[in-house]
Amino acid sequence: MIHADDEPAYAGFWIRVGAVLLDTFLLFALVTYPATMLFGSPVVDNPELAMRMLRIAQGSLFPLVLTLWLWRVRGATPGKMLLGLKIVDSTTLGPLTLGQATARYLGYFLSLLTLGAGFLWVAIDRKSQGFHDKLSGTLVIHTRRTPPPSAASAPP
Repeated sequence: MIHADDEPAYAGFWIRVGAVLLDTFLLFALVTYPATMLFGSPVVDNPELAMRMLRIAQGSLFPLVLTLWLWRVRGATPGKMLLGLKIVDSTTLGPLTLGQATARYLGYFLSLLTLGAGFLWVAIDRKSQGFHDKLSGTLVIHTRRTPPPSAASAPP
């Protein structure tokens, strides 16, 4: 979404946290459901086994490949799509290049290595960019139109 001053509506900290939580839940479901179909209900009945499977899925190449593909093709992970967010090039507001997507993914490790400061930076940055966004030249923006504040607060 673009405002009247041609500046996109940047996605803030909490909505991005929500998107990460949705993605984590969806990844868990994506891993657990097929495992349950293959191995039966002990996977669901045993929380320790379910958590091990999630850790395996999170630590494998699967999330890397899936995330890079989704960022390139859709501009967002499922959590971001559900919340009406999109990752774009900060200069053109267009799709990411493979290089940007890869730099952004690797930038997550930088954000983690700074004890999470790279993620928390989203809350105080003018454009809501974390370290991974700054490193890769990306923005996370809202894609859904919302009424301007004056129209939303006007009496019916």
